[in-house]
Amino acid sequence: MTKEGVPSMSSLSVFLSNYNHAKYVAQAIEAIVTQSRPPDEFIIIDDASTDNSVEIIQEFAHRYHFIDFARNHRNMGALATAQKLLSKATGEYIYGAGADDYVLPGFFETAMAMAEQYPQAGVISGKVIVIDTNDNKIGVAEIPHWTTPRFASPRQFLKDYLEKVALDHSLSSATIYKRTSLEEVGGFRPGLRAWSDTFAIRAIGLRYGACYIPQPCTCFRLSPNSLTSSTIEDVRLMLKIIARCADLMRSTQFNLYFPREYVVRWEQNYRSTIIHRNVGKLIIKEFGEDVWKRLYALWSLFGASQKKLNRLLFLLLKALSA
Repeated sequence: MTKEGVPSMSSLSVFLSNYNHAKYVAQAIEAIVTQSRPPDEFIIIDDASTDNSVEIIQEFAHRYHFIDFARNHRNMGALATAQKLLSKATGEYIYGAGADDYVLPGFFETAMAMAEQYPQAGVISGKVIVIDTNDNKIGVAEIPHWTTPRFASPRQFLKDYLEKVALDHSLSSATIYKRTSLEEVGGFRPGLRAWSDTFAIRAIGLRYGACYIPQPCTCFRLSPNSLTSSTIEDVRLMLKIIARCADLMRSTQFNLYFPREYVVRWEQNYRSTIIHRNVGKLIIKEFGEDVWKRLYALWSLFGASQKKLNRLLFLLLKALSA
């Protein structure tokens, strides 16, 4: 409570890491500073950019005095810089913005109103519009059967969200974290790469519950050189990340929140999805396109089933990824 007896509002810290996003960073910053409910602090770190990003960010820092701008002397990478930003943030709620993404009008106001209404929630997430490098809409990340704003208890988060959406579903671009909840699950774990925020959201939701806003809150840019794209395209890395996530889910820190049956299904099905989606590309990369064509031709010649072929490719990929 304030001295006047009026309830004090929870504080919001926003942080943004930038590396060579001069083309997009002005749009990202402008969308944040013009929110109807602006952040209480806005921390930006430039990760040793070689373009004119710094000049663009400095212009905003001069105009908006609540921006705290710093520069890395050498490139530390997106995850290390995010950890550095997180350690500097002081708000009760945290939002990590992408320098090539942007928030939509009203996101912070709506999300923080939900935070006040449901203080037990560990995360507040909204709908994500996926765009390409030219701002064309290419997809939507949402929970389609949740059509009204809501708080989902940990059990509802599991049964009505995790068990119904795609294995890799993520609303991380439009997620605000309660600081204490994020700290309790270990923050953003660098070893999980692009899955670091998604794992945190799931662990928090299963422990504290989550709020959902069924309206577009952010635009997430899927670009070839992004952390997300580079992680998804690396099959071996993805398989390692899946194994690391599953190990964490089974650990003493999290096994009370991730049911054993869910972990088994998630790990097996996600591994199979990654393998079947990428095995051809990996074999071509390792052995060349001719080997891949001959393998398929030979298998077809003997009339083997697709199921058996998938099993063979699974074992081959497992050996390659060991």
